[in-house]
Amino acid sequence: MAKQKKDNTNILQWIIPSVMLVLFLVVTLFNYSADMKEQIQERVDEKQETQTKKMGSYYEETVNTMLSLASVTAGNFSKMEDVFSPEAKEQLESIVRNTSVQDAVVIKMDGSELNSVGRDPQISKKLNIEEYLDGKTHVSELFQYTNSLRYQTMVTAPIKTDNEMVGIVAIIIPLNHLGDITSGASYSVKNTYGVLSSDGVIIERSGNLREFIHVGENLLSSLESTEITKGT
Repeated sequence: MAKQKKDNTNILQWIIPSVMLVLFLVVTLFNYSADMKEQIQERVDEKQETQTKKMGSYYEETVNTMLSLASVTAGNFSKMEDVFSPEAKEQLESIVRNTSVQDAVVIKMDGSELNSVGRDPQISKKLNIEEYLDGKTHVSELFQYTNSLRYQTMVTAPIKTDNEMVGIVAIIIPLNHLGDITSGASYSVKNTYGVLSSDGVIIERSGNLREFIHVGENLLSSLESTEITKGT
């Protein structure tokens, strides 16, 4: 009896430390897993923030470059007797041919317009042209140019002579390069990327889940009515 009691005591002396060790390992692994999950989430968040900033920088640089080009072109046009001349049209054609812009247009103070193919694109039906004839450079709100379903922005520069404003040079920039940006190895094909207007309208999207995000819809409004659960 005494021997059995001694054996039981010895067993307990081994079992209790073993149980304590297992509990310690479980708690340690749980904490390690939680820490790793948090660190992974932080790295994902940082990567997505970096990628988003790169997309924004790309479009910002494009707009600024086209503003500079519009200003240079407007300077050339200010030396012409007729900004609707074949020489002027040739310069507009050159802009479109040598860049990735949608169109280049010259607009006189009376509102008449001439684009790179010699037509009147009737921008005034989409935008209030008078707002852009104040002698300053401008970046327009997003709009759908001519019959295109896609959204563009317009940058303008004034054509000035010594005595008066003659008109403006307008360059139409399409926002259609998001797929080119996100096709790189640093971007996850599991994600969907989008360009939004300031009020939340989806201007462009690319990625693996494109069917869930549609151009022209308001993403902010959609999110307000969407139930989002952790892990989805």
